[in-house]
This record gives sequence, structure tokens and C-alpha cells, in this order.
Amino acid sequence: MKLIFIAFALIYTLTNASAQKTELKGSLNSGLFAFSGVSAQANTNINYDDLTKSGYTNNPYGSDVGLSYGLSLNIKRITRCNFIFGLDIGYEDLRSKILIDQIDGFNGSSTYQNNATGQTYLNNYFLNLYPFVGYRLISHKVFLRHYIRF
Repeated sequence: MKLIFIAFALIYTLTNASAQKTELKGSLNSGLFAFSGVSAQANTNINYDDLTKSGYTNNPYGSDVGLSYGLSLNIKRITRCNFIFGLDIGYEDLRSKILIDQIDGFNGSSTYQNNATGQTYLNNYFLNLYPFVGYRLISHKVFLRHYIRF
């Protein structure tokens, strides 16, 4: 790990002396997420214990889509020779939804079942870190104004 840190520090120092520019970009994104496969379901039930006043979703892996979002920051250094060194760090929350159609309860001596209407969202939180190295190809012939006339 120490060697990786020293290598990135050395690359940053060398490219800083001859760099053309540094770019910093932030982004906010959104999308839809759902589970698929054998365990993913559209409906499930809530298991509830009257004695402890607690419950949980029997199967939270819903096949219905939930609205997800993310936020990221990207910094990159572009050298005079068009090499790119950078880091992308981000946070995302992926959410899936499952519909609740029944409550299965236990009152201390017997079980009961009640019809219900509701939904449960399962949130999956992620921190992402992507170091990258690349090369930028420059083409002076590609412009949209050559193809679109106003």
C-alpha cells in the first residue's frame, strides 16, 4: 500500500511540473434498480411479533424498481503528452421495492394472518473509488457544426 501511495505521489509530482491542465468535475445521477432471479419477488409478507413489538420483511429482495441516486467527484490531470491520470470517488444508493400483501403475526400463544397493503424499500449503499490512467486522442476534424446547419 505504501508503494502504491509513493507511485501515485511521484506520478502526480512529475505530471504537475509539465501538465497542461487539471480538470475537476462533479456529477449527480439517478436511475432505477430492481433485483432479478429466483429469489426476487413482487409480493411478500411482514413477520410481526406482538410481544416484542418488532417485525421484518420476510423477503426484501423486490423485483419492482425503486428510484436510485448517486453523487461523484472526478479529478484528472492531463499532461502535455495527452496522458491522463485521475481519480473518481462516488456514493450511490440503489433501492428496490417489494409490495406487502399480508402480515403474519405471533401474539404469544398463537399465530395470525391479516391482509395488508404497503411496500418495503431495500437500500444498498456503496462508496466507489476508481483510479484511472489513460491517453487522450485528439482529432481536429470532428465537429458537429460540419454536419448540422443552423
